[in-house]
Amino acid sequence: MLDHLAKLLAVFPFSRLRQGIRSLEVYALEYVEPPLLETVFNQEANVENVIEVARDHVHSDVAFLVEGYWELWRWRDEWKLEPSPISIECFGPDFIGDSDDHLRLCLGVDEDFLLRDDAEGGTIAIRSNIKSLLRLAEEISRELPVERRRLWLESGEDFAARLEDQIG
Repeated sequence: MLDHLAKLLAVFPFSRLRQGIRSLEVYALEYVEPPLLETVFNQEANVENVIEVARDHVHSDVAFLVEGYWELWRWRDEWKLEPSPISIECFGPDFIGDSDDHLRLCLGVDEDFLLRDDAEGGTIAIRSNIKSLLRLAEEISRELPVERRRLWLESGEDFAARLEDQIG
């Protein structure tokens, strides 16, 4: 479990514009329980720091939640490349959750990956964000034994289907 989390964190393109790895939370049994541990990292935090803290809490019924940032093009009256919040979750086999995922990445809001009518010149920015997402998926597949990938949006819609609708 921890080896997979370490490999995922090692390939993840954390932000260089803002502190990339911000925090680690450890949950036992399920998310309705308060965290066993909440650690906020300083500016120099790296993957080894996260894994070192997590190592003391490895059990089959825990989940690790790493929060941080990566860079995406975002619309703020104009397109800007800026840090965007992410969360990376790693679930033990006995952790009670809403799916049977082992690893889950929450990489931003829907509008960071879908064309918008109200944002001029967004095609290039959105395509860049999608390329970042696809590059990350490829890197993860190279480093980890991926059995299944699922892309979904906060709205609950199938992200792959929405992209296909937009691209043609």
